[in-house]
Amino acid sequence: RTASPAPLNSVSHLEASVSHINTSDDTLQVARQDTSRWFGNFGNKANGGNGRHDPANCSKHINDRIDALRKVICSGAFQPSRAAVVATYDHFKTMLPKLEEKGWPYPAPDEFLLELSSLIKVEA
Repeated sequence: RTASPAPLNSVSHLEASVSHINTSDDTLQVARQDTSRWFGNFGNKANGGNGRHDPANCSKHINDRIDALRKVICSGAFQPSRAAVVATYDHFKTMLPKLEEKGWPYPAPDEFLLELSSLIKVEA
């Protein structure tokens, strides 16, 4: 009997999808797009969402994407362009406080932003 595959929304699936994207820049772009999409689905319309998804579910998907991205960043083989890292840093620097305002903060925002900022290459 074979083991059943992990659910598509599991962290291991997210890690695999992040790590198998063609380039490091694509990885960052997909992370920005996915987290933006889930943030837009957050909760009821009165709370700035579209009313389609439960806040706990949106938070879980955003947090899972950030956690998967952190693992890829820390892998040592991740070499994105400066422009892609800056865009991603700016995206999350804006989004993380908004998650906190909604009452669903990412548990380690400062550490994540530090990891991202460490990828920003100094231009010569």
